[in-house]
Amino acid sequence: MKATPIRRQASGRIWMVGLACGVGAAVAPGVLAMVAILLGPAGLAFFTDPSPGRAKARPVLLLGAAMAISPMMGLSGAGFGVGSAIALACEPRVLALAWSAQGAAWMAVELAPWVIRLMLDGTARAQAMALRRARRGIEAEWGVPPREGEDG
Repeated sequence: MKATPIRRQASGRIWMVGLACGVGAAVAPGVLAMVAILLGPAGLAFFTDPSPGRAKARPVLLLGAAMAISPMMGLSGAGFGVGSAIALACEPRVLALAWSAQGAAWMAVELAPWVIRLMLDGTARAQAMALRRARRGIEAEWGVPPREGEDG
């Protein structure tokens, strides 16, 4: 079976992620442990997002990374060890803040199309009502009978 270009891209991406994880584990295991714990939901969203360019996972990853800055600064003061990284990352306040922010970003990304559709539908209906009202005024002013099928 010959590999298609899409499969080659996916296998190359997986290989690069594996290489980056290996280098991270060798060079800075404490930082990698903290990132893995704090950005767990973002990683899950990133690897399960079927949209092109992982458009739905990017805001989740971005907000998760922003929430990981303060714990990373705390890790630098603790010496970058794996034990201190796990202790800092598993602190309930830190973990709840990071994961809930990522959950909120995911929810916003999922709900945004519905909210935008509702707003656009409401605007279109308001414009249609205003146009009907203006047409009725013009029909009354000019003495034109109403169109068939209109509820006058």
